[in-house]
Amino acid sequence: MDLKKVYKDNNIVITGHTGFKGSWLCLWLAQLGAEVHGFSLPPNTEPNHSTAARISKLLKSEKLGDIREIIELHTSHGKLATMTSVQPEGRFCALVSTPNGEITSFLEKPTGDGSWINAGFFVFEPEIFDYIKEGDATIFERTPLTQLAKDGQLCTYKHYGFWKCMDTLRDKLQLQDMYDAENTLWLRN
Repeated sequence: MDLKKVYKDNNIVITGHTGFKGSWLCLWLAQLGAEVHGFSLPPNTEPNHSTAARISKLLKSEKLGDIREIIELHTSHGKLATMTSVQPEGRFCALVSTPNGEITSFLEKPTGDGSWINAGFFVFEPEIFDYIKEGDATIFERTPLTQLAKDGQLCTYKHYGFWKCMDTLRDKLQLQDMYDAENTLWLRN
C-alpha cells in the first residue's frame, strides 16, 4: 500500500501531538503529505520532543487545551453529538438610527451580540453516520446538524477561551500577525 496516496492532502487531527508518540506521528504524517492538525495539553516536560522537532511549525492548526472537558460533557448527556460553540468577536460597527437616518448610538466593533455559534469542533457517537445520507456531497451544517437538533440529539459545549475563525485572507493575516508578534492566545488557554 502506498501510504503517500492514502494520506497526501488529507486532513488528520492528532490528539496528543505534544507528547513523544504524537509528535513523531505528526512528523511522519507531514512527510507523507498530510495536512496535520494538533489538539493536546501543553508539553509536560522541558525539553521535549515536540518543541525540539518544531512540531508547531509543521501543523496546519494547533490548539492546546483539555479535550477531556468536552468528552465528559458529551458522555454525561447521552446524545449523539456535541458541538463546541463560541461567542465571536464583533467584526463591524454597530449603530442605532432614527427613522430619518440620525445616528443616536455608535459602537465600533462591539464584542458580539451574545449569540453562540458553531466553532467547528465536535464529539460524535458512531450513529452519526446514520445522518449522513449524501456521502461526500453532504453539507454537514445543513441536513445532519439540523436533523440532529430536531431529534434532540445535539448538545453544545460552550468554549470561553480564545477562538478566531480563519475563513478569509483577512482572518489569516490577523492570525499570522498575532503569531509573528508572539501573541499566540490560542496556545494559552
